Amino acid sequence: MPFYLWLHWIAREKVIALHRRHLGAGKRAVQQEVPLMPVDSSAEFVSGLIGRLPSPSQELAKAELAERLRLALGQLDDDDRDLILWRHFEQLSARDMALLLDITEASASKRYIRL
Repeated sequence: MPFYLWLHWIAREKVIALHRRHLGAGKRAVQQEVPLMPVDSSAEFVSGLIGRLPSPSQELAKAELAERLRLALGQLDDDDRDLILWRHFEQLSARDMALLLDITEASASKRYIRL
């Protein structure tokens, strides 16, 4: 396995473990926590100055689409969800995905097409 895929796998496993530990702690409701400032607060500030903010209906449509995507991904098993995320968000090749899932390249391609 190439080093970058191995490193990607290690990071993924670490994030999953931390996510489970944090959400499973039961000490507070993570979903209700709100950051003091948005992560991209400077970008929001600049976009507010130049007046290119999306309309409320565009924001609502974006939020609805994000929720539909989250629900659809939530219905998939972990390997299938990872396959889609790796392909579309991390732009991994079928070969790289096959190495991460420990399957053949042809199987990874077929599995992706089937989804």
